[in-house]
Amino acid sequence: HPISTVPRMVPHSDHWPFVRWGVPGYTVSSVSDSAGRGWGHTEADTLDKLERRTLREQAILLTELVVEVADSEVTIEHADAETMAGYLKEEDQATGMKKTGDWPYEFE
Repeated sequence: HPISTVPRMVPHSDHWPFVRWGVPGYTVSSVSDSAGRGWGHTEADTLDKLERRTLREQAILLTELVVEVADSEVTIEHADAETMAGYLKEEDQATGMKKTGDWPYEFE
């Protein structure tokens, strides 16, 4: 099971409403040979296109991860809004988000 990490903010993800306020989150996805965004979050995003084996494998791996994290002594602190805004600025995402009206913060 190939695993990689991409430590960056994803402001158009399902978990963004939480992450933008500092709640830790991450995205898990399968690797695909196809180009483009796929069916996800479109009217064509239906169960018949789901690869059952991929879903099963991801469910098993995520369950193992959740159990391991829950049993560990690791504490992941929430970040404040200013810190989250700083991450977006470091990744050069702030300017575009401000221009499109997606900037969630009332401060600069």
